[in-house]
Amino acid sequence: MEDILVPMGFFGMIVAIVVANVWGGVQAKRELNQTLRHAMDSGQPLNPEMIIALVKPVRTWIHDLRSGIILTALGVGFGICGAFFSSGSGSGIIHGSSSGGDTDVLIDAGSHGFYVLAAVFASLGIGFIIAALIRRDRKAP
Repeated sequence: MEDILVPMGFFGMIVAIVVANVWGGVQAKRELNQTLRHAMDSGQPLNPEMIIALVKPVRTWIHDLRSGIILTALGVGFGICGAFFSSGSGSGIIHGSSSGGDTDVLIDAGSHGFYVLAAVFASLGIGFIIAALIRRDRKAP
């Protein structure tokens, strides 16, 4: 029974995330249409600049800085996990069993995967932080 529940739960979560994202986009468009309808009913002129300002999301340099910090922290966390599960030459905290099983291979492959994820997340985070610092210096929104 567990053999089928785990994969179903995994794919069910992916479907739930996609549905929630689509539903949020539909709700945001519905609210925008209601705002525009209310503005038209009250007699306010709708110029193209105002419509663009309503449709285009505002992303400040603080958002980039926050994203950069979170992604860099994820990279550091994955690096720590890679070091924690490393099985090479006894340097990691958790080692594979010496009973001749495949545990050593699996843990070693997992630690390399953690290092790859650490490099990807940390480099993305550092990129976001640099972008935030550049945007802040220019005083651009």
